[in-house]
Amino acid sequence: MQAILSAFDGAEEAAGGRDYRALVAMDLSFHRAVVIGSHNLTLARVVVPLNHKAARYWHHFMTTRPEHDRLKDIERHLAVATAIGDRDGERAHEAMRRVLGVFPGIVTQTPPSPRGELA
Repeated sequence: MQAILSAFDGAEEAAGGRDYRALVAMDLSFHRAVVIGSHNLTLARVVVPLNHKAARYWHHFMTTRPEHDRLKDIERHLAVATAIGDRDGERAHEAMRRVLGVFPGIVTQTPPSPRGELA
């Protein structure tokens, strides 16, 4: 539970300082903690590797959005953490739907390849 609640500690400062690697690491830690906390091994086997593979997209996505959008993303994640901490499953479910609601827009953007070419 503590890993979920503390995953985004320092996120506002990281967003303000454009520390995208830190933000991606926080996001990965958060989602990993949520999945592990669910005690759903099948979900963990899918989500954890997928999140690691998608990290390049998250990084690119964060660099292309204004700071207030990054702060809104952090706020959405904190709403999930708070609901989980309160053991309010319905609220956590709705909050996570808001977090995941931005996902389709993220994956339609093509990040640059590591060498600067189109992926």
